Amino acid sequence: MITLKKGVSLAGVRPEITIALHVAASILIDLGYDTVVTSVCDGKHGRASLHYIGCAVDIRTRHIPEDQRQKVRDMIAEALGAEFDVILESTHIHIEFQPK
Repeated sequence: MITLKKGVSLAGVRPEITIALHVAASILIDLGYDTVVTSVCDGKHGRASLHYIGCAVDIRTRHIPEDQRQKVRDMIAEALGAEFDVILESTHIHIEFQPK
C-alpha cells in the first residue's frame, strides 16, 4: 500500500513518476516495508528541483533499518533503469525522472 503524508500534492505529477512510485512500492512491499510518500509536487526544494514540474517523488526511509537503505535504493534504481535518478538522502529516497 502507498500512503501519502498529510499535505502531499499530486497535482501535476507526470505519469512516469506514478509508474516509478508503483515500482518502488512493489519492491518495498516485497521486503516488508511500508511506502510513505513525503513529497511529490509540494514542499520546499532547490530552485531547479524536478518536484516543481511533477518529475520527482520522495519516499520515507526512517522505518527501514539504516543498513538496508542502500540495498533498497539499489533495487529501485535497477528496476527503474537509466531514465531515473534514485538518490538515498538522509530521510528519504528521492526518485526523479530525468531522461538522458
